[in-house]
Amino acid sequence: MELTYLQNNKDKYIHVFSCCIPVKGHERGAIYDLQREEIELVPNTMIEFLDYIKNKKVSSILKEFESDIMAKTYLDFLEKNEFIFYSNTDFFPELAAKSINEDTSTIQFMTIILSEFIKNNLDIVIKRINELGVKRLHFHIDSNNCMEEINYLLHLLEYSRVTNVSFSIPYQKIDKKLYNNNRLKKYIYLVLPKKKWKKIMK
Repeated sequence: MELTYLQNNKDKYIHVFSCCIPVKGHERGAIYDLQREEIELVPNTMIEFLDYIKNKKVSSILKEFESDIMAKTYLDFLEKNEFIFYSNTDFFPELAAKSINEDTSTIQFMTIILSEFIKNNLDIVIKRINELGVKRLHFHIDSNNCMEEINYLLHLLEYSRVTNVSFSIPYQKIDKKLYNNNRLKKYIYLVLPKKKWKKIMK
């Protein structure tokens, strides 16, 4: 668990994202992420914990559950999966169910071919993507060494409404750091080396 990160936010309050709906079941619970259109199955005890920590200070939760390893594991899981966030404000009004479920996207899916023109105007492109409410975004990149570009694109999209990003790229070694990005869903290799094709065909 990233205790340093929690300590840096100890004076802030814990809030649950309005698009994340925790549901307690008979044997286990689930957290429905309406924005990403994903369901995370979790123990019912995590649902109870999530309900308990809502709107409380990080410092008070860390103190109360100081010796509880499972509680710290739950907190780490909820934060890493972006079910909760920290804020200096102690209260956020909850959104009405209609506003959570109503899709305001003008365009849900978009494919972008990463040309030099797009690269030189990325800030404007990302701004337009946000204005349109794009949720699923696919980039086509023809560079044989594009890991730095992918990292930069994901950085620009960090606070966007995009929840699902995919890339079609030439075959190359994938930067391991990218596997930890929740928005990144898949890579599609445009061309595989002959050695790789032989392995697949066997």
